[in-house]
Amino acid sequence: MIRPAAIADLPAAACLAVAARGGEHTQWQVRFAADVADPDACLLLAETGGQIMGYGRARRFQPPPDAPATIAPAGYYLSGLLVAPGYRRQGIGEQLTRARMAWTASRATEIWFFANATNRASLLLHQGLGFREVTRDFIYPGVTFTGGVGVLCRAALTADSLTPPSRR
Repeated sequence: MIRPAAIADLPAAACLAVAARGGEHTQWQVRFAADVADPDACLLLAETGGQIMGYGRARRFQPPPDAPATIAPAGYYLSGLLVAPGYRRQGIGEQLTRARMAWTASRATEIWFFANATNRASLLLHQGLGFREVTRDFIYPGVTFTGGVGVLCRAALTADSLTPPSRR
C-alpha cells in the first residue's frame, strides 16, 4: 500500500534511509518531518504488514532571485526514491513514482526529475512514465553528480501518465 507518511513513521523511514544512503538518523528524521509539514512537499511510504518497504519524496523548488542561468527551473520535483533491497524489482518504485505524480497533478501540470547520467535504472523507470530529457547543463542547489553529469527531465501530468498500463 502507498500512503502519506505520518510523524510516527519518521523513525522507521529514517532507518531505511540511513541503511541505504548513510548519514545521521536524526538528520533524516528532520528532513522527513519537513516534508510532512510542508504543503508544497510530500513523503509517501510503501508499506505492507506494518513494514516500510520504501519511500518517495516530492517538493516544490523555487530558484533564488540571483540564480545563474543554468539553474533548474521552478516547479515540482521528484526528490528522492528508495526501495529496500529485499523489495526491489516488484514495481514498488513505479507505484511510489505514480503516486507522487498524482499528488503533484493537483498542484501543477508538469513535474521534474533529475538523476545521475549513470543511473540507468532510474532514467528508464522515469522514461517509462513519460519523462523526457530536457538538458544535462543545469545546476540544482546542494546536488552534485558522480562524474559531474546529471540529466534533467520533465513530464506532463496527464490522465494517461497517471494511469498504470494495466488500467488503460
